[in-house]
Amino acid sequence: MIKNKKVGQNRSEQNSKIGIWLLVLLFATLAMIAIGAITRLTDSGLSMVEWRPLMGALPPLSEAEWLRVFALYQLIPEYQQSAGIDLSAFKQIFFWEYMHRLWGRLLGFLFLLPWLYFWWQGVITRKKAFALLLVPLLGGVQAVIGWWMVKSGFVDRVDVSQYRLLVHLTVAVMIIMLIWQHYLHHVGLVTGKLRLVMNPALLMMLLLILTIIAGAFVAGTRAGLIYNQFPMMGQRVVPSDYMPYQGASLVTILFENPASIQLHHRLLAMLSFICGIIFALKCRPAYYQAFLGLLAVQFMLGIITLLTALAVPIAVLHQLGAIALLMLIWLIYQKSYYQNCEET
Repeated sequence: MIKNKKVGQNRSEQNSKIGIWLLVLLFATLAMIAIGAITRLTDSGLSMVEWRPLMGALPPLSEAEWLRVFALYQLIPEYQQSAGIDLSAFKQIFFWEYMHRLWGRLLGFLFLLPWLYFWWQGVITRKKAFALLLVPLLGGVQAVIGWWMVKSGFVDRVDVSQYRLLVHLTVAVMIIMLIWQHYLHHVGLVTGKLRLVMNPALLMMLLLILTIIAGAFVAGTRAGLIYNQFPMMGQRVVPSDYMPYQGASLVTILFENPASIQLHHRLLAMLSFICGIIFALKCRPAYYQAFLGLLAVQFMLGIITLLTALAVPIAVLHQLGAIALLMLIWLIYQKSYYQNCEET
């Protein structure tokens, strides 16, 4: 009896360690997204024009090496079309891109070492171990996508492609949601298999995803630096340059014109806010109070981000808030399989 009790205690301790590991991995990935946002907001993303997965783990260690990497940066349009920066300023923007890449490497070790330990100890089943491997697999894909995105800013542009930025953000969110789902299952907040159930929670989640996508285009085109008022855009509800030129294509209006992109994100954010309040108060799903609070905070962060013309701390919080809201609605959706508004 005593032996069985000790075995049960050991198993409980190991399960607790796995839960802590998943939670640490989750917050470390959120930190990675925050560092990426800072990198983008400080125009640091194009400072490293080389992709060296192994040697790139070390920063320049001599003045000669600093001069070499700075000379490479001076060859791209971002430097040539700006007023130019000196070596000291270059080191500052280099720091954030270097930290972004270094943190990605650290995330790999943060996953791999505990995973090997739990596998070696037999704490996780073969099925769960292989399911978890999708996380580093996506991480590797994300590294390649990140370089593919950065390369788009080396020729004929002074920033990266908004389309590639969207792909990069999408994979980052996929990694976050995958870790989040593993954690939810591990601690018992959700059970059973995922189901596709058409209900108000799913519709709310889809609306939030659409709003986040629109926000990615705002980030990619730096549309948040214009019309820094709310609710008007200049003196109008619809800005005068909504159509940048006569006969502009739908693709241009939806994805390439900063004024129209900002308007669409505003409209989707307001629609999400209104629908979110109706959904929470009418359906009363699990965690609806937390959802209402986070929704209100996120909406206010969006307005403040706009009014401050992308103040870095506020803009980073706004991006993290969007992901937190998506994580929460994902949990609510899985809790709402057998609930609809008519039952409440």
